[in-house]
Amino acid sequence: MKIRNILILLFIFVLALTGCKNDNNQNDKPKDPDEGKEIFGISVDKNTIPEFIDIDEFDLSMIKVIVEYSDGSTRIMDLSEDMIDEDSLEVLKKGGSKRVVVTYKEDFTATCNISTKDFGANDPKIGDNDVILMITRDKETSTLIFKSMSVEGISSIQCTFTYDSSAFSIKEEDLDLLNNDNLSVKIADNKMTIILIAKNDSLIKGETALFKLKYSGDYRSANFEVDTNSQNRVLRIKNAEILDVNDVNYFYSLK
Repeated sequence: MKIRNILILLFIFVLALTGCKNDNNQNDKPKDPDEGKEIFGISVDKNTIPEFIDIDEFDLSMIKVIVEYSDGSTRIMDLSEDMIDEDSLEVLKKGGSKRVVVTYKEDFTATCNISTKDFGANDPKIGDNDVILMITRDKETSTLIFKSMSVEGISSIQCTFTYDSSAFSIKEEDLDLLNNDNLSVKIADNKMTIILIAKNDSLIKGETALFKLKYSGDYRSANFEVDTNSQNRVLRIKNAEILDVNDVNYFYSLK
């Protein structure tokens, strides 16, 4: 009798453990976000697709997919790599444009155009007669770095840039001058004017960082351009003569 009771208790105990295990497995299973709803279709929010995605920062989650339900409600989710075929992913990860088919739960599809680019592929290479004014950035600190590049040496710079301030902002109080020469930077009315005069007849040679500037907003939408309506010139010393260089090369890194 005692043995029978013990066996019955042991059987009940095993059943209880099995039930707990099944409950835990069910709890560990991720909940279907579409549970209880009928999916009508999906679409890609075109406003979330950048003009280009940097291949070094390849992250499709910035693009949003809209799940549309039959009751008229919607849900927004991130685009993920498993929603795109391998051939399209290979093109995008190397840099290029692709019309992509987005697939969700095998039955629902949408199409969109996605472009990726290696923003660092065209860094300037300085030649013997080149003068380059360039803008690069440190994205970790939201800082722009303004540099000049010249083999022969520069005695002065005057240049005005324009930029789009609709989604991008810079201020004079965020300037950090890196050059000991006579350097001034004025920012007003979506324009930035740089005036630099080398001290004591010295020259600015090689790659020289002029100043750093904190920014806020989307740098890639700033659209820096040289203001052709302003006086832009660089005085370069060559063979003991001062040359007025108007055909300066300008480079804006989008990295």
